[in-house]
Amino acid sequence: MAGVFARHGALLERCKALLAGEALSEAEALALGEVPLGELREAVGMVTRACLGNAAELCAITSAKAGQCTEDCKFCAQSAHYATGTVVTALKDPGAMAREAGLCAANGVHRFSIVTAGRRLPRAEVEQVARAVGLIHGRHPGLLLCASLGLLGKGELAMLRDAGLSRYHCNLETSRRMFPLICTTHGYDQKVATLRAAREVGLSLCSGVIFGMGEGAGDRVAVAMELSALGVDSVPVNFLNPIPGTPLGDRLPIGAEEAMRCLALMRLTNPHAAVRLAGGRLLLRDCWKELLDFGANAVITGDMLTTKGLAARSDGREILASGRSLAPLLAPQRRI
Repeated sequence: MAGVFARHGALLERCKALLAGEALSEAEALALGEVPLGELREAVGMVTRACLGNAAELCAITSAKAGQCTEDCKFCAQSAHYATGTVVTALKDPGAMAREAGLCAANGVHRFSIVTAGRRLPRAEVEQVARAVGLIHGRHPGLLLCASLGLLGKGELAMLRDAGLSRYHCNLETSRRMFPLICTTHGYDQKVATLRAAREVGLSLCSGVIFGMGEGAGDRVAVAMELSALGVDSVPVNFLNPIPGTPLGDRLPIGAEEAMRCLALMRLTNPHAAVRLAGGRLLLRDCWKELLDFGANAVITGDMLTTKGLAARSDGREILASGRSLAPLLAPQRRI
């Protein structure tokens, strides 16, 4: 595969074609793993700037309902199948979610996402989240609102859209081949159907991956290209944070160079999407700013669902110090 981009400058030339609307082939995407890191950085930087400018976006999440999830995802501390000590919480009331959102907005956050554990939030609780979305949208109209509530249908997604939601999140996590090794209680196509339903009601799409679960290079390329085919607007890139008690709790965390190559792959296969540094950031704390040079242009700031994160103001200062600006990355307008 190295021969695809063996000549110095070949990748940079190919990236110019990407900007003209062409896509990487599977063979080219696999060959990115052999491109010298400096050359890869240059090519990725060119594509990121050309497609999305120099801005970086801050996103915060609230764990609105935690623990006792019926699903058996092998990476997840919230699964009821594993003894991880995760605290179980009921769904937060709309006022509490709105107060959290207000604090995030005051600290420079551009997006706020309501996240719940479970296969699918019950209808009554979706209505409660919709009330929270309406409250937040009314009080903080400049704050972009997202949600991750499981495998919802078009009716519930439309309700959330009407309340002020702009984006829906449902991670593919890994490749179609690898997915049954990670989760057996729901299927890959159910996730794809949820994303398509969200797009059909006019929501933009957020869907990403967890790298470091034992997948191969082919799996990484496959999920990157699946996300590209779905036309997602935001790609959260998580690096496995091995949680004791889960089946993946004894895996070694991913290394810095591998993380950089993963981000570069996501950027060059999804050139117009926000590529978002998400879970596992603290495992790469010593080099996380450098990861911005490999295609990341958005950051989940603050705490993650079950692990600690970094403060929004601190993240903002670090991003500005890297020479980037802070601004929301808006998805293209699409017809319903």
